[in-house]
Amino acid sequence: MTDLPQLPPDDRPPLPTPRRNMPAATPAFGGSSSEIPLSKQAVASVAIACISLFVFGILGVLAVLLARRALRDVKQGTVRGRGIAIAGMIIGYIAAILYFINIVVHYLH
Repeated sequence: MTDLPQLPPDDRPPLPTPRRNMPAATPAFGGSSSEIPLSKQAVASVAIACISLFVFGILGVLAVLLARRALRDVKQGTVRGRGIAIAGMIIGYIAAILYFINIVVHYLH
């Protein structure tokens, strides 16, 4: 074996370990009692809107109406789920428009 040269001892103190500010743990499923609940109308509007895309397009109108009520409740601060309500509204509008286009095309031919 070859002999490696010996290095002089390091007299510097060790570097401090960096501390990371970790966020507090999020509550488990269901959350705490002070958490604002998710809007059931917003969730229903997305579900109905998705169903209306494939089955009954006229249900898109119902999805839009539910989404509007959910957005009103979100604005009041009683529930959360603004993004879900907006998604339900957009998908509901698309489903209703496609349904009405389908009806017009069907009856024109």
